[in-house]
Amino acid sequence: MHLKVDVIVTSGSVTTRHAKDATSTIPIVMTQDNDPIGNGFVASLARPSGNITGLSNVNRELSGKRLDLLKEVVPRLSRLGVLGTSTFPGNALNLKETELAVGASAIKLQYLDALSPADVETAFREASKGRTEAVLALGGLC
Repeated sequence: MHLKVDVIVTSGSVTTRHAKDATSTIPIVMTQDNDPIGNGFVASLARPSGNITGLSNVNRELSGKRLDLLKEVVPRLSRLGVLGTSTFPGNALNLKETELAVGASAIKLQYLDALSPADVETAFREASKGRTEAVLALGGLC
């Protein structure tokens, strides 16, 4: 049996990658992706081009806002832990955007990598040793 597929809907970068590898002609609508540009799915968010379009949960634009909120809670913030999973798509970009948001301020960043649930406790011990005053959690934790 040969089905004529009109559209493929994906959720997340893994399924979008498989769909992209399978066809360049059937429209693909992604429902979530942390970094569709970096993952090579679209040329830009404004003009995706190709056969892939949809929704992205790109949140790097919010890095500055998150930092502002943390500074309201911890006005003298000088050490910030950034907790995430280094292998999670988009986290490298989110970390870079957080570094840009910190800019020339006196805030020092400490990246806390958690590849498994057991690593979360270790990450918080490291944050404590580094005298981290607040922790910002990125997506995809374990």
